[in-house]
Amino acid sequence: MAERMREIITENVTITPNEVKEFYNSLPKDSLPYINSKISVSQIVLYPKITEDDKAKSKKALELRREEILSGKRSFEGVAGLESKDPGSRLQGGDLGWNSRGTMVPEFEAELFKLEPNGISPVFETQYGYHIVQLLERKGDNYHCRHILFMPEVSDKALMKAANTIDSLYKEIKKGTITFEDAAIRFSDDENSKLSGGKIVNPYTGDYFWDVQNINEIDPSMYQIVQRLNIGDYSKPGLYDNMMEQKQGIRMVKLLDRTKPHVANLKDDYQLIQMAALNQKKQEVIDQWVKDKITGNFIRIFDDNFISKCNYRYPWTSNLTTTNNQ
Repeated sequence: MAERMREIITENVTITPNEVKEFYNSLPKDSLPYINSKISVSQIVLYPKITEDDKAKSKKALELRREEILSGKRSFEGVAGLESKDPGSRLQGGDLGWNSRGTMVPEFEAELFKLEPNGISPVFETQYGYHIVQLLERKGDNYHCRHILFMPEVSDKALMKAANTIDSLYKEIKKGTITFEDAAIRFSDDENSKLSGGKIVNPYTGDYFWDVQNINEIDPSMYQIVQRLNIGDYSKPGLYDNMMEQKQGIRMVKLLDRTKPHVANLKDDYQLIQMAALNQKKQEVIDQWVKDKITGNFIRIFDDNFISKCNYRYPWTSNLTTTNNQ
């Protein structure tokens, strides 16, 4: 709720190039951040095609687990902890915590909102695989649930077919029959990058440059690949584990650019500085909003120790009348 309120307060806050320049010039030169080397990369990814037989096996296996849970042979948490393919909830026995309507994909919530507390859904399919979900508690549009996810496993034959296809692409690119960018647009299965010729957007900054630390958090093998490449070179096809979507494919990577470590400047790091300047401006708007609201609202502090021992960012204790609570 607090985060949503911050968004509402600052939704119309913008910043001009002159303000960005003024912000940069106001920073003490000895406090300018040191920017690590950054890389810009593109990729072509082919995922093995999942057959109807692969999907049927996964669905049947989850239906069997559901029957075991309903009969009392196994617990929901036990199956989730041992077999669910959702790494984010598996260690919590499938527990997804409290969420609000609209958080999950439509197919998931369609089944969830049919349930009574402690009810378990039939097996259903989403873009991530097959699920069963148990509603633990519901308050209006807010719900607490847990789920089990089974994902169809691709066959070795399908993986080999994808490898052969991308190997042929690699040879065509090397001969000059097709460019890396055109091959990405036409053949890559990575929907997030294919339309930009395979260029991978950095979600932290919105541009195409990645700090090595950030890209390692999302794609641990990327730095190992580009470390061996010169700018403009591309790797041979290799196995790719998509950690975000929990699936395996074959990919080749092209190194588009690599910057040198340097002190932040407007020419090379404009977007980074712009983001910092905008965040500061938003914080100033929030600070003023809070100060305006404090004067018109009653704030009750139960423990007098908080008044004497805490330093406040905002003037919560101005014009304070204390009450001794026994």
